[in-house]
Amino acid sequence: MVNHIIYYAFSFFKLIIMILPEKLRIALFKGLGSFLYRLNMKHRRIIMANLTHAFGDSLSTEEKEAATKRCYQNFLVYISDFIYVSNRPKSFLQEHVTIENPEILDNALANGESVVLVSAHYGAWELILQTVGGFKAPISTIGEALMNSPRLNDVLVAYRERNNVQMFKKEGALVGVVKAMKKGRILAYLVDQHYGRGVKVAFFGKPVKHIQSASQISRKYDALLLPVFCTTDDYRHYTIRFQEPFKCDVTDDEEADILRCTQRQSDIIEAAVRERPADYFWFHKKFKFSAPELYKKP
Repeated sequence: MVNHIIYYAFSFFKLIIMILPEKLRIALFKGLGSFLYRLNMKHRRIIMANLTHAFGDSLSTEEKEAATKRCYQNFLVYISDFIYVSNRPKSFLQEHVTIENPEILDNALANGESVVLVSAHYGAWELILQTVGGFKAPISTIGEALMNSPRLNDVLVAYRERNNVQMFKKEGALVGVVKAMKKGRILAYLVDQHYGRGVKVAFFGKPVKHIQSASQISRKYDALLLPVFCTTDDYRHYTIRFQEPFKCDVTDDEEADILRCTQRQSDIIEAAVRERPADYFWFHKKFKFSAPELYKKP
């Protein structure tokens, strides 16, 4: 019963998203984000705790509150964008997404490199998959269930697998993504969230546990790690930026190689977050490893 209720609620919101003019749709979901910001105190506290722990006094209380509110707005608008784009022809991406430094990826593919896109829960990350898969090369990634509804999840997975995107479930995914890479598919990883079995690196000078899978793949299979982020200033036009690629070192000390490579990824994500703090998905407990007290109720 609950499964059907969730699915029909989604269908209703999808109808609204598809029939509203673009400006009105954006305004509506920004407004819903502002409402959720007022209502959802639990995650609002998490975001403020993260921002304070990361930025300290370099951001004023007002700036942190503004960034927190923008996080909620981004969350709702990006969900609506994801649904909207998933129900539009591929040409919509060409009209609304600009790629900066496309030659970085083009050259890597032309040279026969195995490519792993490295990104974070930052900006409109779903558009990276759809754009790269749609216009550059087939791409594979790892995804978790988005909603507690099997029927709805099937729909969302179908949306995410448009435009040559392949999704692997998290459990046992490593074997699948490696096989996909060997067949010439690009891999894509979001590597920023707390991972208890990860390696310890610094993020904003604080110890965190970081996913090391991209580093391991790069080292073992000589794969190129290519940082990429997608941002917008108006929720209508998006920019995907490729940054300088690199590979994991291969020395006699595998553990040190993996640590250096993973720290570099953390540094790249930190630089992007410092530039645009509100674009980061601060809802998760990023500093849980070293500062779990941040997330306790007052």
